[in-house]
Amino acid sequence: MGNMEFSIPNYFSTTMFSAFDESKIVNATVGISNLLNRDEKKLINFEQTITASGLNYITINLGKTITIDSFFLQNFSQSNISRLAIQYNDSLGSFKSFNLANSDTTTAIWTATGMISGDFLGILSSQTQTDKFYVVWLLTTTAGSVGSVWLGHLGLNGSIFQFSKNPAYDAFIPKLNSKQFLHQASDGGEIKYKIQDNYRVSIDQEFVSESEKTNLKTFYDLTTPFTFIPNPTGTSWDGKIYEVNWMNNWEFDTYSSNVRGNGYSGNIELAETPK
Repeated sequence: MGNMEFSIPNYFSTTMFSAFDESKIVNATVGISNLLNRDEKKLINFEQTITASGLNYITINLGKTITIDSFFLQNFSQSNISRLAIQYNDSLGSFKSFNLANSDTTTAIWTATGMISGDFLGILSSQTQTDKFYVVWLLTTTAGSVGSVWLGHLGLNGSIFQFSKNPAYDAFIPKLNSKQFLHQASDGGEIKYKIQDNYRVSIDQEFVSESEKTNLKTFYDLTTPFTFIPNPTGTSWDGKIYEVNWMNNWEFDTYSSNVRGNGYSGNIELAETPK
């Protein structure tokens, strides 16, 4: 297990997408906007008749210079994909790419793969992006056949902060808050309707250094949500990433064990934003 991470999302909109034929989306009510949707039930189903090359891609025109420290892609189907890659900067076909389907560990990625679905988290070491970002896939190579791919949530993150150490087992308390309501039927029976689960977590940290305290304060002071990755492991990623707000007051001005040389202690309460 890697140390927990906070990161700041780079926001972009569907107006920044190009080179994508929405007529090939199977469900006409589901457009390219679902690539930005955090709900794992809402995916893009892209289906087409395969040509000899079978290469498809989504181009994201950034339109500005941003720093990308990591990116992630969740809930993608691999059953009909022979290659799925993320390419960044330069032109399409650049060697600056990560191959998701083949567990390309030589490029310092974290990946979990399977025939039905997958989740991918990649680290780019603070790459400055000024041009384009690509999601590229190559479907089954038999010309004339119909290939299908499901694409899930894409995120481009910057300004990563990684905890110097993870909290103790009893100092990390995650839970899912269930949004639900009860309906009482005429015969006295009750029906429960479950709407959505939202993630909340309490994190206690001790012996926090001055520099780490400064970095934590950056996230506390944000006026927008940030992302929390509880398990960014270096071998396989569990697909857990949450857009959260820091909910409680700033507590990291207290010395650990009331000794100045020990660093600081405090508590962080995080709550997931609406999906």
